[in-house]
Amino acid sequence: MRSSADDNLKSHIEMVILAALERGPRHGYALIELIHQITNGVLAFQEGTVYPLLHRMEQRGLIAAEWEIAPSKRKRRVYQLTREGTTELLKQRQAWDNYSGAIGALLQRP
Repeated sequence: MRSSADDNLKSHIEMVILAALERGPRHGYALIELIHQITNGVLAFQEGTVYPLLHRMEQRGLIAAEWEIAPSKRKRRVYQLTREGTTELLKQRQAWDNYSGAIGALLQRP
């Protein structure tokens, strides 16, 4: 049985991925590195976490992927936001703003 905490974590990781892809198309490993770099190492995702999520997000139409040939001559998938993904990111940003605002208000010292 999944907990709501598991669902929350998954949706937060999804939001982070969508926000990173808002900066432009990337292949999976470059996406992981971008997130790590932008967050100064606070967020460090494993490939085993990100790739299944990318696949599910693609199935839901939030992102699209195309194959490209890397300089090493290996094929890799490059992901980009779709219109649906941009809409979903806006919704998730609003939910995050509400959530973080509520927590911030609670954590303020009296």
